[in-house]
Amino acid sequence: MSWLKWRAAEKADRALIERFTCLIPVKRTTRGTITQRPPKYEVEVDRFLHGQAMARTNADSKDDQQFWIGLLDESIAGAYVHSRWPRFQSFQGPQRFLAALAVALEHRNKGGVVARETLDHAIRTIAESESARPILVFGKVDPANVACKAMLSQRGFALLGVEGSYEYWAAEFGTPQHPVNADQADQGDE
Repeated sequence: MSWLKWRAAEKADRALIERFTCLIPVKRTTRGTITQRPPKYEVEVDRFLHGQAMARTNADSKDDQQFWIGLLDESIAGAYVHSRWPRFQSFQGPQRFLAALAVALEHRNKGGVVARETLDHAIRTIAESESARPILVFGKVDPANVACKAMLSQRGFALLGVEGSYEYWAAEFGTPQHPVNADQADQGDE
């Protein structure tokens, strides 16, 4: 059961989305030397969610891009974007690219509850967007993002390959091993 209030993002949500951040803050010494920066993959996801995601999400989108936000106390706790992308020729069924998945900074490092809720909701909306089964769900993950890779593994995703500086992780849903309803899937050790 979802404890976040999920809905598709709309243009009217622009201010709400602008307040959302998944970036760890830059830390500086008193002399201005940077001692901490957000990882490159966080910067890329943040830029995508604040820029291209809303612009490419509409009813006429040729790739059926969907941008979802999970609200808690009138602010975004989690967000994700997925779209149709027939990337892998060897797979005959529908393919959905999980282009971005992010958790608000204030909800991070708390056991991954919001991250798992966000991924599970993404799996459910992906399943609802495609009638054919099985569905290949895949995403690009920075090799340094250990927490994301562990969460994906718990939900049945596996490393598919490496392209450039990213790993492709994928899972087929709508099979006996990976039901479409993420709540039915093996949850792993929590």
